[in-house]
Amino acid sequence: MTEEKPGRIPVGRPVGLRFDHETKRSLDLMAAQFGRRRVGAVLRVAARRLVAQPEGIGNALAEQRRLSRDRTPAVYHVRINVHLDEDLLDTLDTIGARVGADRVELMRLAVKRVLSDPGMLEEAVNREIFRSEKNKTQLLRRHARLQERRRTQLD
Repeated sequence: MTEEKPGRIPVGRPVGLRFDHETKRSLDLMAAQFGRRRVGAVLRVAARRLVAQPEGIGNALAEQRRLSRDRTPAVYHVRINVHLDEDLLDTLDTIGARVGADRVELMRLAVKRVLSDPGMLEEAVNREIFRSEKNKTQLLRRHARLQERRRTQLD
């Protein structure tokens, strides 16, 4: 991060994930409601939800594998780098070792879950965005403006 490129301090090291075009498009649409460049926050929320509710991961992975026999990188054309903190990475690795999957496969499952059931996504994404103290005040002001704009549009 530099003065020319202002932004958030990454919350961890970048992890490269690959998705198909349709999933990426769905992620972009979902993240756009929270502002520009929020796909990473949505992905972190998806990962945190997966590790918070690990029940059924093995069965869901088996079903995902059954439906998609070709899991080669050529199928997943779009690469997204997402910053994940070490604790989250360690938990993903532990779950992955238990169910015989890698981080990328777990993240695809996490994304599938959050796309099919977004739940209280706005609140979770906002918490994820506001984790950094550096821009917290500015982000909270912007969030308040967006909320006000939404309220006036509904009237």
